Amino acid sequence: MDSSAFQAGQAAGLLVGIIFGFATVAFAVVAIILAFVRKTRGWIITACVTGGISLLLVVGTIGAGIYFAQQTAKKNRAMTTIHSTDGLTSIDTPGNWKTLGNLNAIASIQAGNLLREEYAMVISEPNPNGLKLDPFVEAVVAQMVGKMDSGTPGETTKISVNGLEARRVRIDCKSAKLKIVYQLTAIDDGENLHQVLCWTLATKEFTALPVLTRVADSFRVTKPPSAVKEPEPALEESK
Repeated sequence: MDSSAFQAGQAAGLLVGIIFGFATVAFAVVAIILAFVRKTRGWIITACVTGGISLLLVVGTIGAGIYFAQQTAKKNRAMTTIHSTDGLTSIDTPGNWKTLGNLNAIASIQAGNLLREEYAMVISEPNPNGLKLDPFVEAVVAQMVGKMDSGTPGETTKISVNGLEARRVRIDCKSAKLKIVYQLTAIDDGENLHQVLCWTLATKEFTALPVLTRVADSFRVTKPPSAVKEPEPALEESK
């Protein structure tokens, strides 16, 4: 089932339910007022019935809200592993994320949540010349900032990601009047240099940054190139 269509159907159903609920409550209020003013049997019965229905709707709405909030929180806490297209790496993403395909053509992993403006991608490249992480990060940051209207990188920190040497830097950028916060995590596995680039809007940083950090920290090298054996040449058939 297409998730977008399903979510649209849910939203439409929720909207209809809200309209119906407000209409019922409004009618109940009018019926109660008329029951007190006119004191007729019909309005008294109507007020009791609609009042009871409204009470059930309020209680049901509160219960449904609590239930869906718990389910959403549970889904967000559950992490899903996404493997790279080349099979070399993986990251864990929240349950409300999905694989994307339009973030970067050379990225081996592209994922995010469009509604929450949370994104992450992984770019891996061979490192035959043994380039160190610090100059690598400087080059990547300079390239990123050069593509933006403006960009201010923060301090680069030394970290370890699942036992691998890594560097992390925050970059505040502005592009097309949008303020974007990037978090670059560069990782050296001894054979390749990997970028785990995460970003969100500056207005969503408070809630998004812990999620993005969790995603970046989940990076793993699942199958190093050295573990992949070259296919052996076929033996020539004896004549």
